[in-house]
Amino acid sequence: MVKILICPACKSEKINLYLGGYAGMLYQCASCGYVGPVVLVVDDPDALKELEELSKEAANGSTEERAEEHEKAPVKKTRRGGFK
Repeated sequence: MVKILICPACKSEKINLYLGGYAGMLYQCASCGYVGPVVLVVDDPDALKELEELSKEAANGSTEERAEEHEKAPVKKTRRGGFK
C-alpha cells in the first residue's frame, strides 16, 4: 500500500519533507509554496479525484450557504455597546 501525500492548500502531490526531527515534521509544496505540518495522506490514487470533486462542490455551495446563514444570523449587542 503506497501512501500519497497531498498539499492541503492546492491539492498537489508535489509535497516534500522540509524539516523533520523530534518536534515534528514540516512539509513544503513545490507547486504553491505551502509550508506546514498538515498534509493529506491518501492510500488510493482515485481518492484524490474524489477529494477534488468534493472541494469544488464545497466551494460552489458554501459561499451561497454562508451568505444565507449570515443574513439569518441574529445581531447581538456586546457588553461594551458594539455589535457582533
